[in-house]
Amino acid sequence: MQDRITYRVNEVLALTGLSRSTLYRLVAQGELPLVKVCGRTLIARDDLEAMVQRMRQSPPPVSAGRPSGRNRPMPA
Repeated sequence: MQDRITYRVNEVLALTGLSRSTLYRLVAQGELPLVKVCGRTLIARDDLEAMVQRMRQSPPPVSAGRPSGRNRPMPA
């Protein structure tokens, strides 16, 4: 990453490829703190890098939702 210490939300979306809803879900789960400065919502580079490291070290969560139906057999 660059020498900047904070990024705006749109910049983090472009850097990571995450969707806006996924980014805000990570914020709601406490995985990524936001910094409010003069009405701007910023994300500290160190917090972003730490989150990525934690995600790399932990296995992906198992979906707890209903099956999507994509793997169900077709009716005869």
